[in-house]
Amino acid sequence: MLLEALVLPGNKILPLGGIIAMGVTPALLVVTRGKIVRMIVIGALELPVFLWAGTLAAPMVTETAKKLGAFPKGLASGTMISHSTMEGPIEKFLAYLVGNASKGQITFVLYAALALVAYLLIFIWYARQMKKRNAAYAAEAAAK
Repeated sequence: MLLEALVLPGNKILPLGGIIAMGVTPALLVVTRGKIVRMIVIGALELPVFLWAGTLAAPMVTETAKKLGAFPKGLASGTMISHSTMEGPIEKFLAYLVGNASKGQITFVLYAALALVAYLLIFIWYARQMKKRNAAYAAEAAAK
């Protein structure tokens, strides 16, 4: 993750503490049915999404921390803070689009609408795939 963060275009955060707290690992374990190589490959392909979402959220997280008096002492004033292993990075992008769309920016209205439709379609497809997989498991278990 650290190596990807160093070379990823558009990334502005270093996932120092976040490396330990990778929340995607349990989900990958379930989705790949414990196949370690698949987990590593899919995880490496997903990491940029987490890093970009953390970069996108950094200005808001930093501003909030400063307003609450929780900004770490000793950091330069221009330093931003964020998190790289948050759950739901795709939802952070959707929230960004919807938030800007709510300000009346027509471009963001279109992007938000397209993104929400795509998100919903992917969710429906994935739910159907999991139901098929579960039915196959049940049939296999019943045959034994």
